[in-house]
Amino acid sequence: MTQKITCPICKSQLQKMTIGHIGTNKHSSALQKAGIDPSKDPALGLITTTQKKKSKGKINVQIEHRVSNLEKVVYQLQLQQEQILNHFNLKSDKIKKKKERYIKPEEILGAINKCVQINQRQSRWVKIDDVISLLKINREEDLNNLNKILINMFNKNLIDLAEGGDPKYPINYQNRIYGMVAHQ
Repeated sequence: MTQKITCPICKSQLQKMTIGHIGTNKHSSALQKAGIDPSKDPALGLITTTQKKKSKGKINVQIEHRVSNLEKVVYQLQLQQEQILNHFNLKSDKIKKKKERYIKPEEILGAINKCVQINQRQSRWVKIDDVISLLKINREEDLNNLNKILINMFNKNLIDLAEGGDPKYPINYQNRIYGMVAHQ
């Protein structure tokens, strides 16, 4: 039968002194009651050197594991933060684009004149779709804005609107569908 060791701090009977025992609540509370700093624990001297090396290796592995878990959590938080920031940036970009992309009547008249030149001046009437493609309008908000401006220009007699042209983006105004436009 092996001889038992008595812990000098908590008076526990042990087969051998281990790091596991030093980490127990009973031992830690006895250290606190005695007013001994954990780094100056007299039970540490009773641990064999091989156990110390093993325990240091285990502690290092545990620390590495915890650090890698922390890195994973921080990485996930960064991804979530980027998603949140991108979400708000996209919304603010949409608002900015709405404000920035105001189509001027001069741009529209220039696009109409260019379409007439492309058609080699065969007709002063051009398709609204051709004007849209020259203005490089892609978004639905911009198309709605263009329709309002074209109707306003039509009401001011700056342009003429005509039916036809088989428009992809027609203008609906006064119960008619317009697909052709001409400079007044």
